[in-house]
Amino acid sequence: MYIKSLHDVIDKYDNFIVDVWGVVHNGHTLFPHVLETLREIKDLNKHVIFLSNAPRRSSDLAQDLAHFGVTPNLYHDIHTSGEDAYEHLSLRGANHYKDLDDKCFAFLTSSGHADMLEHCQLTRVGELKDASFLLNLQPPRNDSITSEDYETLLKEALSRNLPMVCVNPDFGVMLGDKVHQCAGTLAQYYETLGGIVHYHGKPFESVYHSTLTKFPTQDKSRTLAIGDSLRTDIKGASDFGIDSILVLSGIDAHHSDQKTLEQKAQDFLKNETLRPTYVCAELR
Repeated sequence: MYIKSLHDVIDKYDNFIVDVWGVVHNGHTLFPHVLETLREIKDLNKHVIFLSNAPRRSSDLAQDLAHFGVTPNLYHDIHTSGEDAYEHLSLRGANHYKDLDDKCFAFLTSSGHADMLEHCQLTRVGELKDASFLLNLQPPRNDSITSEDYETLLKEALSRNLPMVCVNPDFGVMLGDKVHQCAGTLAQYYETLGGIVHYHGKPFESVYHSTLTKFPTQDKSRTLAIGDSLRTDIKGASDFGIDSILVLSGIDAHHSDQKTLEQKAQDFLKNETLRPTYVCAELR
């Protein structure tokens, strides 16, 4: 169903799992009604947890949000795919990463990504022959690195039976009005070659379990996910058994042609594979 704002359904829910890029901001600018909406949710004694596929620790994302004026008093908590990966990688001896040592060949682009290596007590190596696994945080945005370069590298990794840990399943993210490639694209290609990939983040259920436990009450029927991607936000919510809102301010609506909001909403609601509970123009 198409709704004009969260007010149309807010009485049905107490917990709100909210995506960040494409819902709260576009990487450069905060969307117009976000702050007032967060204040209204708080005033109703309801709770927001931001769930992002950012390949960094939750504390890093809190700093980003504060830069946009989204201060900690406006939300209950944050959980990122980076935090989820940290929780698993830092306990390598107690989970399915028990056979990995601390040496990884890492794809990363920022200081926040580099901090992940330190926090997880990992050592970045320069040669695949020295690595125990691939850590895919973010392929470098570098015009000198071509798809052929990645193909050669990933085929060599496959020949060495190196698993990949993907810390951002997104294929792309909105930065301003442009879409930039994310780690999920590289991970998907590695899978097509026959490589093993372990994912952290949406749409995988483990990250929703971790998020739900952070709410004061964990009633799925009173929990609503809000996101801009059918593939991650809406599929993840559906698989986890919670309702969802697809907002038209982000990645999926960016790819659609010029239609009215109602027409776009009906297109998404007709999708029989990944159908949101509601569609709304933006978080408001």
